[in-house]
Amino acid sequence: MSEIVPSAAVEEETAVLAEHLARAAEREAAMRASRFWRLRDAWIRLKQRLGLMGRDPLAPGATSNALAPAYRTVSYKLWLARHGVRPADLERMAATLPLFRSRPLISIVVPVCDPEPAYLQALVDSIDAQIYPDWELCLADDASTNPEIARLLAGFAQQARVKLHRRTKRGGISSASNDALGLASGSFVVMVDHDDCLAPHALYEIAFLLQGQPALDIIYSDEDKIDEAGTRFDPYFKPDWSPETLLSKMFAGHLLCYRRELLIAAGGFRSAFDGSQDYDALLRISEQTDRIAHLPSVLYHWRVHRGSTASSLSAKPYTVDAAVRAVREALERRGVPAVVERDASGAFVHVVPQVRGTPRVAVIVPTRDKAELLDRALASVLQLSSYPDVEVIVVDNGSVEAETAALLNSWHDREPQRLRVVRDDRPFNYSALNNAAARSSDAPFLLLLNNDVEALERNWLAVLLGWVQQDGIGAAGGLLLYPDGLVQHAGVILGINGVAEHAYRSTPSNLMGYFGGLQTVTNYSAVTGACLMTRRDVFESVGGLDESLPVAWNDIDYCLKLRRAGHRIVYVPDAKMIHHESATRGLPQTESARRTHAKEVEEMRERWKIAEMDDPYYHRALTLTASNFGLRL
Repeated sequence: MSEIVPSAAVEEETAVLAEHLARAAEREAAMRASRFWRLRDAWIRLKQRLGLMGRDPLAPGATSNALAPAYRTVSYKLWLARHGVRPADLERMAATLPLFRSRPLISIVVPVCDPEPAYLQALVDSIDAQIYPDWELCLADDASTNPEIARLLAGFAQQARVKLHRRTKRGGISSASNDALGLASGSFVVMVDHDDCLAPHALYEIAFLLQGQPALDIIYSDEDKIDEAGTRFDPYFKPDWSPETLLSKMFAGHLLCYRRELLIAAGGFRSAFDGSQDYDALLRISEQTDRIAHLPSVLYHWRVHRGSTASSLSAKPYTVDAAVRAVREALERRGVPAVVERDASGAFVHVVPQVRGTPRVAVIVPTRDKAELLDRALASVLQLSSYPDVEVIVVDNGSVEAETAALLNSWHDREPQRLRVVRDDRPFNYSALNNAAARSSDAPFLLLLNNDVEALERNWLAVLLGWVQQDGIGAAGGLLLYPDGLVQHAGVILGINGVAEHAYRSTPSNLMGYFGGLQTVTNYSAVTGACLMTRRDVFESVGGLDESLPVAWNDIDYCLKLRRAGHRIVYVPDAKMIHHESATRGLPQTESARRTHAKEVEEMRERWKIAEMDDPYYHRALTLTASNFGLRL
């Protein structure tokens, strides 16, 4: 059920919800200002440092049924009141149907196995309510034992647009899905579970998208959850196509539409992956086509009830095991050696590509004094890191302290083959310093590294290299933490604070993030230059860092140039570091520094048209006033 809001009630409901939201914000502000809350924050930080903090139970996308009421939030109700589809919207959509150049038949494929009868009826009702009329419903009953299901299916089969196949022996969800697929005659098929619901404009949106992009092979949409009372909550506003994110989780999920001939040619669904058969199919089919599109609209309502994976993965733990096997087999097909296993939460897939060969990595560290910080950064590369073939280029930009000279001499005496110091006393220009150092080396991989970071894991450099070696990856960055353990960087979101902001800044690093995004490998538009691995060939092909951006945004500009050239960017949480941000240079304090910063902001906004740009990896429904993936209200 799509909860269409009657036009006459929208403004009144919006006002009431806005008032509730304002009062809730006031209560939250007062609570966070209290002495109790300050002590609570200190206790959480202490527990996190000691490794005692578990998974965040209130993260969006958490799968505990007991927490479902927490997601029936005022903010989503308010968002729906303001942005939800209304009867007038549906009427306008229906009025455009005669203008369509083509009206493809869409086959809705549904495997059925003893669902709650009321939920199956609700699904069919939601299909009957579609404003796009060119559809057929293909049902395959996997030997359901409830006589009420048999009665319902017999009634549905009397309708002209419904096809029914009955299995006499239970074969599992893949077998039933393939049987239903065998009934389909449409150009496109939409996969739907037997207890979920479609929004009334779901098929219309697919057909409308195909008017302008008829060659598309795969289409997926946003989704939310719906409880037993019909209340919608926990929306998942998804990124555009993200191949590396897909290796961590089946983010495309629902609503998922395939070109029928492509799905059949790929062999349909495989019983060995029951529970994650849709994940396995998408991994296989996306290897055959890049004509994939995201419909940024909530078109699917995933039913939450006892025993469903929407309520808890523990209800069907085999689904994650099947997901791990699907990803492992996908990487084997692609010739990518990798460790593939469940992640620490047990809900996602953890992938670590293995480094091919031992290519040299040039680690470029611009510095000016601050010997104590620099010592930690050099130790992270030369002592802690397990990767052996590195060339550390320290670019000394105007150091004057004796401690710095002594430290560099000491490190060079210990590592004469792996460390060299280049003195460059030009006025500070981060881009120029890195570009000059890159030209002085012939290493095939470059790692831009601030002098104020220190690694926390031995494999940090190797995991970044393993990802950057993958086809299509232009740059990779890690998880950077403030000294108190809060997140400083976990990918970069465009549009926040005028240009860009680090995802999850100042949140506890043990949280799962938006549908697991803090703890899983994720595609982003950019990563920070404080720890950025890239390939020399792509670095040179886009002209390196832009020297007209001497202080800030040069890393974001570089990543955007990579994306424009067709390369992808990945955030890799396994590369975990402490970042003493701006400890060397400091934040802009003088009037001159502030003018430079303002000039760079304006340059970035004009160059990339930031105000007009939608970040493909950050949904337009999400806020631009913070980097916490809240709703844009």
